[in-house]
Amino acid sequence: MSDDRVFTAEEMAAMSPDERAQIVRQGQRSSLDGLDPAFQARVRATSRRIAEEHGLLDAEQA
Repeated sequence: MSDDRVFTAEEMAAMSPDERAQIVRQGQRSSLDGLDPAFQARVRATSRRIAEEHGLLDAEQA
């Protein structure tokens, strides 16, 4: 299965729980490396905003 494949809700519903779990695990990433640079920038900006909102990152240091 390709990492870029998108499964429909109907396809997922027809799978066993183990098959669905495998598909989800295959789509997980531990790094932004290899992803589109524009997408990486959006993820980083959103992550920074959330961290700042929750006091996990000093906005002045960012």
